[in-house]
Amino acid sequence: MFAFCHFREISACTSFVYSSRKMKLQKLVFILCLLVAIAASIKSFREPDLWWQIRTGEWILEHHEVPKQDVFSYTMNGTEWINIKWGFEVLAALVTKIAGPESVFFIQSIVNCLLVFFLLKLSILLFRKNGIENPPTQSSFLLSGVITFLVLMIGTEYRMIGRPEMFSHLFTILFLVLLEKNRLSPSRQIYIIIPLQLLWANMHEAFGIGIVILAIYTVSAWIDRMFSKDNKSDAIQLSLISIAAIASVVINPNGIDLLTRPFNILNQVYSNKYTTELLDFTAPEWWKKEAYIGMLFSLVSILTMLAMKKNEKSKYTQFQRFVLKINNPYLITVIAFFYLGLTAYRNLIFISLICFPVFHYFVFLGLRRWSNKAKRIEKYAVHASIVLLVLFYVAIVSNKYYKFTNSRDRFGLEVLSINNPTGAADYIQKNNLRNKVCFSDYLTSSYLLWKLQPEFKTYIDLRDLDVFPAAFFNEFLRDVNSVKDFHKLDSIRHFDYAVVFRPQFNALHAYLYNDSVYALKYVDPVAAVYEKTDAFSRDDIFEKCKPVKPGSFATAVNKILNPFYTPYAYSGIETDYIAASYYLNVGRVELAKQRADNLALSAKTRYKAGELMGQIYFRSAMQEANDSARQGLLSLAEESYLQSLRDNNSFAPSFLGLGSVHYAQKNYTGAISDLNKCLALDEDNYDAHLTIAQCYRELISTGTARKDEYRNKLLQHYLKANDLNPGNPMVIANIGFVYFQVNDCERAKEYLSEVAGRQGLGNSDSLAVLNCLRQCGY
Repeated sequence: MFAFCHFREISACTSFVYSSRKMKLQKLVFILCLLVAIAASIKSFREPDLWWQIRTGEWILEHHEVPKQDVFSYTMNGTEWINIKWGFEVLAALVTKIAGPESVFFIQSIVNCLLVFFLLKLSILLFRKNGIENPPTQSSFLLSGVITFLVLMIGTEYRMIGRPEMFSHLFTILFLVLLEKNRLSPSRQIYIIIPLQLLWANMHEAFGIGIVILAIYTVSAWIDRMFSKDNKSDAIQLSLISIAAIASVVINPNGIDLLTRPFNILNQVYSNKYTTELLDFTAPEWWKKEAYIGMLFSLVSILTMLAMKKNEKSKYTQFQRFVLKINNPYLITVIAFFYLGLTAYRNLIFISLICFPVFHYFVFLGLRRWSNKAKRIEKYAVHASIVLLVLFYVAIVSNKYYKFTNSRDRFGLEVLSINNPTGAADYIQKNNLRNKVCFSDYLTSSYLLWKLQPEFKTYIDLRDLDVFPAAFFNEFLRDVNSVKDFHKLDSIRHFDYAVVFRPQFNALHAYLYNDSVYALKYVDPVAAVYEKTDAFSRDDIFEKCKPVKPGSFATAVNKILNPFYTPYAYSGIETDYIAASYYLNVGRVELAKQRADNLALSAKTRYKAGELMGQIYFRSAMQEANDSARQGLLSLAEESYLQSLRDNNSFAPSFLGLGSVHYAQKNYTGAISDLNKCLALDEDNYDAHLTIAQCYRELISTGTARKDEYRNKLLQHYLKANDLNPGNPMVIANIGFVYFQVNDCERAKEYLSEVAGRQGLGNSDSLAVLNCLRQCGY
């Protein structure tokens, strides 16, 4: 090409070639951003909610209508059901029919790509608004965007899990793009908001967010109209669009009832105590990396927007200038979403998404200021962006990122039997139990509902408070924590069999295993099936999880995104350890010991064998009447736990066991030290919180001068234990007792009234509950 250039034009031609090459690299950066967004959405199937949503979509396709009453449970059959997510459910069912249930996450990947595109559009709008023309051509824009994007991914990928809320994330950004573009350059595109609001109202219950955003921009337009002498906004147009958008909400299977639904959902958020995703900022569990990133994004964005200079002419009064400066609808939207994020952990993603453009602008300004001193940033910005994106992409598809962040997620489209009760479902299907009355908990029932359709009906499932009221959830928690209450429930419902999530509900497992009517027929690391039958075996029948073969589409996607992809390695599951823990809980010590012996054969798992032997000795000690023999068994348990920690000094269950031994030996300060080490490794260990609370209770009873400090810590651990495993009457009663002791009768009544007259409390505790309530005027 240079041979045809005149000498004077060589410089211009060189500049053109360099510019063309730079443009190609910029396109490569955008493509890599899309690949990272796709990779972050390709995950193994672990969300139990998705199973009942797919099943609902299949029901709609079969019956050509949206169910308005419960059709999936036998406990709430016929109860009104306002199902807003039906649009997503139909989409998920179609994808499942074509490519298998694991491919539902491909919907998330498409939404993620759209989010990347529209977030970039929103950034460009903000940059242009602040006098930076054609920002994508600037290298600092690119590098600052990639840095912000990667931080955004770290703070938001936890909610990229294939759930219908993805459409609320997308529509939120779409609304902001349309509204900001209309403020910068009014056009008829703003009317697209009306059909978008209609679509939103049929995809996810957070559709009210769109109306709130519209209201903020409409009010801001009217303020501009009142105070600005150079007003170009059309407040009347936005008002009409808002009215039309609100009216469009009624175009849904539930009609006008949907208009008040956002208020009901807010009440549900405050009533729902059964999932950590709805905890607010007052809960320690809320403060994770996602919360810190969300807070960083929002605070930086608010301060950046407040610092932005608005060119106001001297013809305005000081008050008018103040009003016009703070009348920034985007700023007000950020503040509104900042509050929304504080109310529930799952809402933090909204903060990070809407703050992305402003945080991008903030990083851009920082890089540009730095680049004035270091010109190499401009020169190598594109290359640095490519390197960062490739490294992050590789970290995701190789699962290094998920391991580093201790995430439950895993790259790859596949249904993992370690997360879903596939073995229990196969047993039920094989033994023709689908038509019989089943007691199932809410963690196993959704998969069973999908797999065993159409005959299987649930006792309770994860349709939260849409179908099952809070009172029913409380009754369920009472029944699974109290043998007498479950026995009473069984005499009314006449269950034929029960499916119980193996990692939880220990009291129910122990009761059903040892009951004379029920018999354990199947158990694996995920679920146990107990059947009313005389034909049973007391042998070790604990099964390993079996792989579920993914569909051809899922396999192809996994291999395309990572040619070295390998399916989940089930050989890495410590089935012996899980089985031994189960058998110890149900009282089969000899079976637990056999499994522990298997673990002791390998140097890699010897520490787990030591911990199990500690449990065996400790449980035997607790059943020993002779004090001397009891102390001997406790010493053996202590040595076993210590040996386990010598083999692996970061194994939380061994610290828990050591703390339990020291508690039994009345060495409460030593127990607290051990249990705190356990919580440092496993902050959500229910037994550790419960035992450490009991240690503080014993220390308070000694009359220590530090009783106020210990009482606060006692309350903190009991509350945490109640969050982790709601419904335990002893925990609830003890929380009430602590509040009563500090003269907080209102809170004492809240907890004590919940357990008054309930099974699961001893006579003395029941009388204490009534006495406290009486003194509090209940």
